[in-house]
Amino acid sequence: MVVKSDDLVTVKEAARECKRTTETVRRWIWGGKLPAQKLGNQLFVRRADLAMLEGGQRKGDPSEQRAFLERAKANRGTHPAPNRSHH
Repeated sequence: MVVKSDDLVTVKEAARECKRTTETVRRWIWGGKLPAQKLGNQLFVRRADLAMLEGGQRKGDPSEQRAFLERAKANRGTHPAPNRSHH
């Protein structure tokens, strides 16, 4: 599937759109709840996936829901959590 660049948003933009912190959006990604793509050194999420996670799945097309779940499942474990050890 080809995703248009205007369908992708940065973590910061995603956080602003759903009125959450960037850390919350990153936790969703690291936890496998929100599919993401890494382009260069930056993570991007699809607006449709963000809407689906934020509650749009109750209104959405069942085939789109399945596609979202498949992307989320494929995403799980692909973005390791940052090293949070304090020295």
